Amino acid sequence: MGIMSCTDELTVDPTINAKIFVENFYADSTQCYSALAAAYGAVRVYAGCFYNQTATMNSGSDECYCGGGSATDGSGLQNFSNYTMDANNVGWPTNSASAASTNGPAYLWWSYYLGIANANALLDNIGPVIKISDALKARMIAECKALRAYYYFNLVRMWGNVPLFTSSLSGGQVYDVTQSSLADVYSQIEQDLSEAIPDLPLPGNFTADDAGRFTQGAATALLGKVYLYEGDGVPGAKNPDGSDALPGDLSKYTLAVQTLAKVNGSQSGATFGSPYGYQLLTNYNDLWSNKMTAATPLFGNAPGKFNSESIFEDAHTNQAKNGWASSSRGEVNYTPFFLGNMMNCMVGPRGYVINNVASNPAPNLSTQGNWSFNVITPDCYNWMKSNMTGTDNRFSVSIFDATAMVDAGYIKYTPGNMDTGYFLYKFMPLVSDEGHLGGDVVLNYQQDTYIIRLADTYLMEAEALLKSGGDANRALALVNAVRLRAGATPLTGALSLQQIWDERRLELMGEGTRWFDLVRTGQAASVLASRGFKANKNELFPIPATELMNLNFQQNYGYPK
Repeated sequence: MGIMSCTDELTVDPTINAKIFVENFYADSTQCYSALAAAYGAVRVYAGCFYNQTATMNSGSDECYCGGGSATDGSGLQNFSNYTMDANNVGWPTNSASAASTNGPAYLWWSYYLGIANANALLDNIGPVIKISDALKARMIAECKALRAYYYFNLVRMWGNVPLFTSSLSGGQVYDVTQSSLADVYSQIEQDLSEAIPDLPLPGNFTADDAGRFTQGAATALLGKVYLYEGDGVPGAKNPDGSDALPGDLSKYTLAVQTLAKVNGSQSGATFGSPYGYQLLTNYNDLWSNKMTAATPLFGNAPGKFNSESIFEDAHTNQAKNGWASSSRGEVNYTPFFLGNMMNCMVGPRGYVINNVASNPAPNLSTQGNWSFNVITPDCYNWMKSNMTGTDNRFSVSIFDATAMVDAGYIKYTPGNMDTGYFLYKFMPLVSDEGHLGGDVVLNYQQDTYIIRLADTYLMEAEALLKSGGDANRALALVNAVRLRAGATPLTGALSLQQIWDERRLELMGEGTRWFDLVRTGQAASVLASRGFKANKNELFPIPATELMNLNFQQNYGYPK
């Protein structure tokens, strides 16, 4: 899954619109599988590069400040964190070699369009292949469509009016591309997922070699999430002409309920039985023990990679031997070909030292280059702490209170930019998780990252149930299943949307979902006002300046043209 593009081994003639000669490729299942692996490459930017999606979205939420070493460290994240992002500083290539060195969230734009291009390339060429079974061909086509839908879902949520293409482009066509409306992009996402689901395998039919690939369960969960977002629309967001970018469609809530219920399954008392075999892990803290060194259950109800709660997962490895040195491609290794989890080194406290005192409870964190990004805001710290009931441990599992450790004499650390003393524990760089097989330790952490997990689908279905006037008792049971697993006191009485949103904040804190939740529920303008968020503008990112070289493109509303 780490292969970024099968084109490394193909001949390119730059005099013919940079077309790749494919006459001798896509000839059998091995070559098609290589192309499919290339299509999966962009999944890893969820946590696997500096400007990864998790760190980026955390930086702009009320959960985290950007942090880092200084106010200019990771400037692209800083610009989103304080809402000074524009077409020129959202990031794009800083050298002519590739987009690998982009200095901002536009790296996600580049990565997801690379994934789309690779998916389209296989879809365009797999048809004539005769040395492949119909069943395998159907599965590969379904995976490409599911991947394309996933990439477009991320792009449309960040940038809104994005170019939409479902087949390969030649170099001569690049500047003929136009932007599509949010409604048209969402329509294509729905179509791709609906067509993909029947030909994807069930999770229970997967082997270890398949782990990380799309299943029926993952595509169905993603489709349910898409319906929920379409139901909400993008409150406040405007098209370039000032019209509403995506008004909510109330009919989509019923579709969200029906689709997510397929993932969550039937209710039996306080529990649910997913037909796909998904189960909440018994202990919340087990979610963050998904290491190679822990149990590896492959959809089992125990800690480890690809456990029973994981629906779609960003896989990482400590075996890639990634290093800072330039690669033979003339690009920085750690960015386009990075296979480790970069969140780990990003969020660790700088200069971390464990003091030599008896019975020291301080966690054994790496000291191999922690950068103190995504520091937790005091508001988030206080809110999380004040909302713990029963034996709920989500505060202590989510937030590392370094200030308390320092005050108790257990540790020392070097404060970074906007230091609060609170760090994102879910991704703390553990010594036990370091990669020592080669390359640089900080670039080879092996912790996987959840893109969609079962607690998320429970809460999304509960929200869609309330918004569609559905079964309120089932909605309450879904929320309480999440709370009971965490040890929180169950809710009673009439369930409100605010309680569901609060539960999402408790459960998913620091996992890159909060900003999207604030925007789609219309709360961003008020909650993020103190950070500089402006209504009718910051619901969408600015289109990168490089893309505006295409004269067909228009900048998003509120940003300088």
